[in-house]
This record gives sequence, C-alpha cells and structure tokens, in this order.
Amino acid sequence: MFGTSLLAASHIQELNGFIGLSVSKIDRPTVTLPNKDVMLNALRTVQTSLTSVYVMSLETQGSELESYLDEGSRESLRVRLEYVNQGLEFFKQRAPSAHHRYVVPGGSEIGALLHICSHKCFSVQTILSADSIVADYFSALASLLYEIARYLNAAVGHRELEHTVNTSIDH
Repeated sequence: MFGTSLLAASHIQELNGFIGLSVSKIDRPTVTLPNKDVMLNALRTVQTSLTSVYVMSLETQGSELESYLDEGSRESLRVRLEYVNQGLEFFKQRAPSAHHRYVVPGGSEIGALLHICSHKCFSVQTILSADSIVADYFSALASLLYEIARYLNAAVGHRELEHTVNTSIDH
C-alpha cells in the first residue's frame, strides 16, 4: 500500500522544486527588491527544512509520518515551525493588507509561483493528519509563502486581484 507519508513526500519534493525555481528567479542580479536577502534566506532555509521532512517521509517506508517521529525530530520541527512563524510575521507586517478574504493567485511570475507553493503546502497538510506537528508546520508554511507572494507582488508593482465571494444566487 502506498502510505500517506510517501504520497506527502512526493508533494514535498514538488513543492521544494517550485521554491527552488522561485529562488532562482529572485536571486538574479537584475532583480532588485527591498528585503531581497531576507526573502532569499527564508526560502532557502525552508528548502533545507523541506528536504529534511522529505527524507523523514521516505524513511517511514509507508507508515504514518507522525508515528515515526522521535522526540528529537518533533523538537526539530517545533524549531522550524517557530522560524516559519517569525518569517510569517515579518512579511505579514510588510505585505499589503487584503481588503477581502480571497486573493486570486498571480501578480508577477515569481508571485504566482509562490502562490502555487502555498497551495501545495495545503495539499501536504491535507494528506497528513490535521492534528500533528507536521501538519501545523505545513499550515504555517502555506501562510508564509502566501505572505511572501503578496509582499513580492507589491514590491514589484503587480497588483493582485481580490475576490469577493457573492453568496447570492442572483448574480
């Protein structure tokens, strides 16, 4: 049977590739952004963390990832979660506030890639238990990538479209 942690590993590796592509586009000498070094450091640190989680997912040999983690691994994930939450606060304070609850993914090319990364995190979180440190990590990571995308789009002058859900059936 194809275990959930192996399925998650596949999504994690794909997510890591998209983040790597985003880093390569941000790190070009022609790209000038405020807080570019902070953004690159955050994304590269996330890539390293994702590689660790990916390897742990593979080592479970198909069993549930959460049951595989020892206390040292859990503590490592708690530290990574704290780092992600600090990055989230940094970029949330600098990203434009959304007037509506939903933002249409896009903006700049790099912003769109980061929106894909954010949604990929939700895929991993959905595959894993919603009640685990690993799922908490991916939930926070999704929020961080979303805020970096919004910050980056604003920094390069690409306006994001905000979407208001019309609950009326007459529209």
